[in-house]
Amino acid sequence: MDEIDQKIVVELENDSRLSTSKIAKRTGLAQTTVHYRIKRLVNDKVIKKYTVVIDSEKAGRPVMAYVLVLYDTVAMKEKNYKYEDTAKGIRNIPGVQEFAYTAGQYDIIIRVTAGSMKELSNVVLGQLRRIPGVLRTETIVVMDYFEK
Repeated sequence: MDEIDQKIVVELENDSRLSTSKIAKRTGLAQTTVHYRIKRLVNDKVIKKYTVVIDSEKAGRPVMAYVLVLYDTVAMKEKNYKYEDTAKGIRNIPGVQEFAYTAGQYDIIIRVTAGSMKELSNVVLGQLRRIPGVLRTETIVVMDYFEK
């Protein structure tokens, strides 16, 4: 990915609905250049998908939290349970927006949105902690959220 591709990607990150003509004007490139470069970026899987960003509060999910998860590696070995099985269980919980494997004290960080603290409690206590392989969780409630 060169400097021209990066300019195009920045424009799309800010607004994925932009037309190729608007991107061309903003970047000083020819519209056909923008079109073919976007097509190549999609084919090369640099651009994975076009998406929308939902305002969780306006969508009725004003509570956001990050949940740190520690694997129960001893129990997982005893039961021949794989990390991917735990990840699949996490992926299926409503309200989970994204998660990632991490290095450090915890193994996974999860971003969760919920309609209320009671709903968040149900996600963590009623669903997440019941997934085989989860030993412990720590929930960090977001007070205010800022986007890039």
